[in-house]
Amino acid sequence: MFNPGANDFEKFENAECKTFINVEGLGHAAFGDYEHSTQTVGEIGREKATIILRHFLLSWFSSEFHDDHEAAENLNKNYSEDIKDIVNTCG
Repeated sequence: MFNPGANDFEKFENAECKTFINVEGLGHAAFGDYEHSTQTVGEIGREKATIILRHFLLSWFSSEFHDDHEAAENLNKNYSEDIKDIVNTCG
């Protein structure tokens, strides 16, 4: 079983390459499919939240682990009016 320690988190936190995406109207519960959550999905709704999150997560995984250059380019595309800011320190 994986049991991350403080040093594991610091490796991620101090990584040189990071991508930050600001999605307006996205609540914390949008990152999971909770049946009875007290946290909200956000104003944009479950369907739109799922589409946006899947796009960026799959683009990141494909670019990082499969050296997919098209997926890497997709990380910087603002395809939705809900995306207010994309910051990619990866170059």
